Amino acid sequence: MKHRAFVVLLIGVMVLSFVPSVYGVDYIEPVFKTNTNGPTIGTTAKDAIKSGDKYYRDSNRNGVVDPFENWELDVDKRVEDLINRMTVDEKLGLMIIGDRTSGFVSSSAEDTSMGGILDEFTGEKTSMFGTSYVYGTTTAINDLHLRRFIFRDNISPENIAKWNNALQQLAESTDNGIPVVITSNSRNENGQMTFGMNDASGVFSTWPGTLGLAAAALGDIKKGGDAQLITDFAEIARKEWNATGIRKGYMYMADVVTDPRWQRAYGTFGERTDFVKDAIARVIKGFQGEEGLEADGIALTTKHFPGGGARENGFDPHYELGQWNVYATEGSLEKYHLPPFKAAIENSTSSIMPYYARPAEDKSESQTYDGKEIDLSEIGRAHV
Repeated sequence: MKHRAFVVLLIGVMVLSFVPSVYGVDYIEPVFKTNTNGPTIGTTAKDAIKSGDKYYRDSNRNGVVDPFENWELDVDKRVEDLINRMTVDEKLGLMIIGDRTSGFVSSSAEDTSMGGILDEFTGEKTSMFGTSYVYGTTTAINDLHLRRFIFRDNISPENIAKWNNALQQLAESTDNGIPVVITSNSRNENGQMTFGMNDASGVFSTWPGTLGLAAAALGDIKKGGDAQLITDFAEIARKEWNATGIRKGYMYMADVVTDPRWQRAYGTFGERTDFVKDAIARVIKGFQGEEGLEADGIALTTKHFPGGGARENGFDPHYELGQWNVYATEGSLEKYHLPPFKAAIENSTSSIMPYYARPAEDKSESQTYDGKEIDLSEIGRAHV
């Protein structure tokens, strides 16, 4: 379990296709090798190794099945071996994540590679976060050693898979062949795309938004049913994400709403703590698997610890005005906000995202945890 999330790096999805490149590097049609009692090995830039009747990746192209390439070994041993082979720059690259677009949305073919699949624009780019200098995909993977990207394009599942394959081809061509991990916010919600909530809409199966799922499930519970709808949703969405190669999701919100003015309330499962606990457990198991993060699971990041619903005036903590959480009821942090996160941990969520706020000590009532008083003044804040 120690390095279970790292397994995601060793899994990729590939689509049979060929697209010529104006940059001189072609999109390579994958070759698949099937192991009778093991994983199917897909390769592009490097050939697989056959040892006995089994196939392995030759990620460093040395003709030997090294420990990190041996899928029969314990994950911890594979990770330790790979880390010892990595340069400092490669390790730093794995600690960074940022937005990455595809060539399919580029306004200029000259700023793409692999026949329009990869975005290669280098220069200043303005976004909602301001103006920054960005590098093209090839530079980001080959020279900056980046392997984690947030994907926000709203393109077809076929093109998502093709883009992902092209990224994996570039990564496979590097010295250690460390694959790329693609992250996204929700892609299955009905409604307009909203930053931090859903990155796409209308290309995967379309369901109600998170609060809509909660309403539907609560309606079923009122009639004597349960929240099976949420389980069904997560299991169906999991297959779609897995098919396109998006293996990590910044979702879902375990926040319990205590201030209805909060703009992100619609991205929660509502105000009933017990129901939110159950819903979070269901989406984690539906996306990741019943026994933690399984081989075909989507790693989830549950947010926003310790609970983003206690918003002062409903302001968003991405901005300075929203820097305060107000716990207006004595003991409310432990009673209302923390239980869904405990449920997320108990169901092996891949990771937890903290919120950018801090407790408003002068406006909050006394808070305790496990019988001990919490000194709210000692709790810091991520950033303004």
